[in-house]
Amino acid sequence: MYEDELKFLGSHEDPADDTNGQRTIFSTEEINNILMKYPGLPESYTTYLVEIGAGPFRECQYEVFDTPCYFEELYEVGFEFEPKRYIAFGHNFSGDTSVFDAKQEFTILDFWHDSLEFYNKKMSFKSYIKEKMLIGLNGEDLRVNA
Repeated sequence: MYEDELKFLGSHEDPADDTNGQRTIFSTEEINNILMKYPGLPESYTTYLVEIGAGPFRECQYEVFDTPCYFEELYEVGFEFEPKRYIAFGHNFSGDTSVFDAKQEFTILDFWHDSLEFYNKKMSFKSYIKEKMLIGLNGEDLRVNA
């Protein structure tokens, strides 16, 4: 499912940066354990963990967490929200967190730390992760200095 993304990372990550390629590939048993705790997670997400793995990519452009967790387990956000609704799976190293909304068919939302608001991305996990990797519609590198 993620052959193109793996190829892209292989040719666009800086091999001198020790964060690149330091991803954890998940076994079927590990995925099953995650799904027992968080049933309903998108298959495209769990397949990502098996094929590309958790961890940072593109010189810390973005990171998929080693394991998902409930949003409230990450930090105190300073406002009220429904507990055990938002499942955090990654972040952009700037304080913004990516979550699945378990009450809305695991829709992907970005939580912006500066406004304390969730924003619906209205995209699949595969499309979302390609955006985070800075992969264009035709497979081109969208990084400014590419």
